[in-house]
Amino acid sequence: MRTQYKRILFYFIIICSLLYSQAEYQILNIPKNSIELSSNQGLYNLNLLYKHKQVVSNLNYNFSLLNYPGSIKLYNSIFNNQLSVSILDYGTFEDKINNNINQTFHAYEILAQYYNNINISKIGLLGYSVGGLYSQIESYKSVAIIGNIGLKKSYNNFSSSLSIENFGLIIKSYTSFKENLPLRFRLGILYEFNLIHLSYNGVLSNQDNEWQHILSAQVPINKNIIIIFGNSNYRQSLNIDNYDYNLLSGFSMGTIIKLDKLNLDFGIMNLGPAGTIFGITLNFSTD
Repeated sequence: MRTQYKRILFYFIIICSLLYSQAEYQILNIPKNSIELSSNQGLYNLNLLYKHKQVVSNLNYNFSLLNYPGSIKLYNSIFNNQLSVSILDYGTFEDKINNNINQTFHAYEILAQYYNNINISKIGLLGYSVGGLYSQIESYKSVAIIGNIGLKKSYNNFSSSLSIENFGLIIKSYTSFKENLPLRFRLGILYEFNLIHLSYNGVLSNQDNEWQHILSAQVPINKNIIIIFGNSNYRQSLNIDNYDYNLLSGFSMGTIIKLDKLNLDFGIMNLGPAGTIFGITLNFSTD
């Protein structure tokens, strides 16, 4: 029987294709921390792209672990709210026929990004990031330079943003076949009232040319606990017949627990019969 690793990778790629309209370079668009996970990536106006260095939290270090179905894991670290390093670990696999092992190998992707922004008078906050991507699956390798750019404008309790994500250059492709980066265009709207955040994001991908609509909410329970919810129209892609919990497919939620010099974030996303994503994030300061 041919290798388990091919089934696991194929399984993960199908999930990413359904949720994020993407069949390659999965690390670019999947959630990288618990807040992104629990909000369905809908609180984009609070993204690092728009965290002005003069007003960011004093919790300037961040570490996240997300566990995907098939024991696939994503690790993310953020330093000083500007440098982000992510590793998507598919694990170690055996290429075998019956009980004869031909080879073992490790499959992974690494993404490093530097974030910055400029406050432009009467225009808004211009955020940008630049970084590099390395991907290796068996003997296939790919290298790319990745960029994001966005403009955020605030009006009293409202903020709106427009961004272009994942543009760049593929320096080395997996194969001789021409590949494209998963370019996305995003419109974000955020309303803030008494520490409540209500958000809408519309995302258009060059992978399928269809709009993804994301609704998210961040609601404080008290001064130390915040609840986050998220959902999108892509949840319909996860629905199947004879599954009792189709209503929850694609639904995400999480919580932020604020402690002294430490925040604990927990997130979960239901993928229906495909399984569940779990995430935990630690935000802390060394001061």
